[in-house]
Amino acid sequence: MLKLGMMNFYKRLRLTLKKAKGFTIIEMAIVLVIVGLLIGLSTPMIRALTNRTIMSNSRDITKTAYESVIGYAISNKKLPDPATLATLIGARTTDAYNRTLKYYAVSELIANSFCANKGTYLLIDDSSSGATISKTDIAFLIFSEGQDRTNSTGVASTFTVLPQSNTYDDIVYYLDINTLRQKACNTFKIVTDSLPIATVGNAYLNTTLGATDGTAPLTWSIASGSLPNGLSLSGAGVISGTPTAAGSFPFEINVHDDDAPQKQVNKTLSITVNP
Repeated sequence: MLKLGMMNFYKRLRLTLKKAKGFTIIEMAIVLVIVGLLIGLSTPMIRALTNRTIMSNSRDITKTAYESVIGYAISNKKLPDPATLATLIGARTTDAYNRTLKYYAVSELIANSFCANKGTYLLIDDSSSGATISKTDIAFLIFSEGQDRTNSTGVASTFTVLPQSNTYDDIVYYLDINTLRQKACNTFKIVTDSLPIATVGNAYLNTTLGATDGTAPLTWSIASGSLPNGLSLSGAGVISGTPTAAGSFPFEINVHDDDAPQKQVNKTLSITVNP
């Protein structure tokens, strides 16, 4: 039985070989040319798809790093230091081409709270949407250099963001200081709710008014009404002096910060002076 099966196999093999010999050299050449064309046409397509996938991965990595910087800023009220970025944000900081992401931040806001301080903001000319928009209040930006391996966006002074093309493929994310403050800082407001009672002829307990998350320095003034006779309010928000008359004295205070645009808020308080 086994012998009969082997015989049939050899018969089929000889028949196949005979048929193969029916191809002429020209026919075989045509077949090889067709196969070569198919391979040649598919190679650029495969390369394009591969590049597109890598670029998409780089975009995802850069966006995740950008969001992680914002997360760090919300938690710490400061921007992460570029020297230790990967450790601080806990996210990947190399793109899909295995190159380190470029990260630039306002130096004053790395060491100090951006809720109460300002710095020398980054400048960006962004024409990625077609029309150029110049921004002068950028807190930080982070980007991948893309496939071309050149930093076309810049390194300092004014950064440039262009439409994606064969000569510009940087993947850029950035955030302005006002949007960052809206995400991370408290509303600017006066937090002093009451003031110590005073006594005629006695030096008043020096009291400093307080406000939250305004850009220093803060400037205080009396908006309406008046302090008790003998007391005064300094521009730094300190009430001091010696009252000379008894009574209850309501007044409205104003405070504004040093931001641009400037933030300001009013609040009504009162001081009671005992005889």
